[in-house]
Amino acid sequence: MTGRTHRRQSPRRGFKAGGTPAGRRPRREAEKLEEALAENRKMRAENRKAESELKKMGALLEAERRKNGRLSKIIKSADKRERAARERVEKLRDKCKRLAREVSDLKMRHGLEVKQLHLTYAEIMDPGENGICDEVLSIQQENKRLREERSRLEARDRYNDGPHTPGSKKTLAQKQADAEKRKKKKKKAGGKSARLPGGQLGHAGHAHKYEKADETRYITMNRCGKKSCRCKMLAETHIETVYAEEITRPQKRIIRCIVSRYDCLKCGSTNMRYDDPLLRNGRFGPNV
Repeated sequence: MTGRTHRRQSPRRGFKAGGTPAGRRPRREAEKLEEALAENRKMRAENRKAESELKKMGALLEAERRKNGRLSKIIKSADKRERAARERVEKLRDKCKRLAREVSDLKMRHGLEVKQLHLTYAEIMDPGENGICDEVLSIQQENKRLREERSRLEARDRYNDGPHTPGSKKTLAQKQADAEKRKKKKKKAGGKSARLPGGQLGHAGHAHKYEKADETRYITMNRCGKKSCRCKMLAETHIETVYAEEITRPQKRIIRCIVSRYDCLKCGSTNMRYDDPLLRNGRFGPNV
């Protein structure tokens, strides 16, 4: 053994006594911690996604429940209508059965009545002991004679019924009819008739029907016809067709006049040209 003392060798910097690096363990712990945090974030995202899926499923379930509720209501109403329809069908069946029984009864009754009518007709037409056929023939002859007498009397009444027939030759019915006519034609007190002059309301018109016009004239205005206005601002509001008959020396001419009416924009009066020779004398021209 030498005289030098053996000095203990100190560990290198950055390493522990065990031989492992001093900063490697905290780094690994930090990496594990980051991995755990990432895993936690991933799990939270998955949890949120699962929650959203659960909410969607809950909404779908709620919609299905509402739909099922509506369907159940529809099914209940359909069942109710079906029961009502079945009840109506049963009532109609009962009514049809009752009507069939009534029809059968009527047919039976009709058959009996037809048989009775055949028997009665045979009795009438049988010239046997009862003599009904001879009686019917006599009634028909009497009816024919009375009809001829009636037609003869009616013809005589028509011949005698006139304005110059004297009262002694008129029958009682004719006198009564004349009295009714006089009552209807009787005028009111004062000597005035109750009917208004001119065409009566509800009666067909008897206006003169003109032929095809030989000439057409357009009668217009260029200023207001009111003497105090004489404005030139006129607005055409209505067109009227007036026929005037004019007799020329060789032949008659029918002139169709298209008359324009105007409203004055200043004073508001309605104007129509009346100074044209065809309209001055009414429906006839100056030569008629």
